[in-house]
Amino acid sequence: MSSNACELNFTIDPAPLTPSITGTAAKTYDGTTAVPAGLSITLTGIVGSDDVTATATGYAYDNANAGEDKTITASGITLEGDSKDNYTLSSTTATTTGTITKSQPTIAFAGGYNPSKDYDGQTIPNPTADDLTITGANFSDVTFAWSATPRDAGTYTLTANIKETPNTAAASTSPLTVTINKATLTATGATVASKTYDTT
Repeated sequence: MSSNACELNFTIDPAPLTPSITGTAAKTYDGTTAVPAGLSITLTGIVGSDDVTATATGYAYDNANAGEDKTITASGITLEGDSKDNYTLSSTTATTTGTITKSQPTIAFAGGYNPSKDYDGQTIPNPTADDLTITGANFSDVTFAWSATPRDAGTYTLTANIKETPNTAAASTSPLTVTINKATLTATGATVASKTYDTT
């Protein structure tokens, strides 16, 4: 008796899954491309209730500069879960957009700083780095504005300013009142002559 049985070999290819980034990302400018926590990977194409998820090894902004609608890329995406071997990723990266807002520096005159003085003919110099308290910027970013050249006797106002840049907002101190007092003159060397009363 002959057998008419035959054997068939077939393959079930892994189903493709498309990764995407879920969540929103926003941070204040810090000079890095690091993305704050809160993003995750979502998969499209899972069959039924199969146990398969995905994670990324990292997320990064396209550059560190402040701006809106900046590209964020998730890289190193891999599959996890009991059913992961039944699937393959269409890509190991995914993108979304996020925001980096300008940082807000602060600046203030250090406690006790006030260059008021008596008139001496010399112009009051600008403050030094030790005369200021600065966060989020450098002393080299600071400019000073006087109400007038502080040389003659009188009252002046001084303001220290940090200009706006593409990555930082502007900041200023409260105006500081500076006074140059009039110099006191003392007469010396005068001699009063004596005489006998003569009605003159």
